[in-house]
Amino acid sequence: MPTTLFTLPRELRDEVYIYLAHSPSFTFLLACRQLNEEGTPLLYKHGTYRLRALTLRKEHLPAPPKPSPTSLIQNLHIAMPPIHFGHHKSPNYEISRRTAESLSQFGGTDIRRRICHFDLQGWTLSAGMAKVSGGFRGFDVVRVEVRLKPYSDHYNGGIRPHDEDRADEERVDCVRLIEERLGTALGEAKWEKKDSGTCFEEVLVAEFRPCGSRQ
Repeated sequence: MPTTLFTLPRELRDEVYIYLAHSPSFTFLLACRQLNEEGTPLLYKHGTYRLRALTLRKEHLPAPPKPSPTSLIQNLHIAMPPIHFGHHKSPNYEISRRTAESLSQFGGTDIRRRICHFDLQGWTLSAGMAKVSGGFRGFDVVRVEVRLKPYSDHYNGGIRPHDEDRADEERVDCVRLIEERLGTALGEAKWEKKDSGTCFEEVLVAEFRPCGSRQ
């Protein structure tokens, strides 16, 4: 009899599912019912769901059988994409409000989760978003990634010269804002500098471990 996925022992099939959980596409779950039933729980446990603020909707979450999708998700990556509206005013408040509303479903401590990575991509952590993020105390790790730009666009289209004092001030303000708005709920932050690959951007990551700080 030829060897197929389903002739392997279940523990080996689980290893295959865990490996596939790190792939960018989960269409393999549609191959057959047995594969879907066996692979879906491991996909939610080991895979990472990447959500973008502008497209974040409940219907974008996969919908396996009960329990609900949000109760199964263990790893979450949230990106606030850079937005360019030209000469039009950016509806930042509406985008932030919508994102906060959608993400509130991951809050609370009833469900133990693993990692949440929140990439602000140049956005400021608003009070509303901080309130939602501060509710992520069910995650073992919450990371907040911020991007500072030592060189910024000048009003006339040029590049403003680098000002070290100004860059230091912005860095201190950014760290203080995140620690003030999240520290009470998530505990002490451990900061690290991440290689951005360019001198035009400085990336800082604050790591909170709320599960270790809660009783």
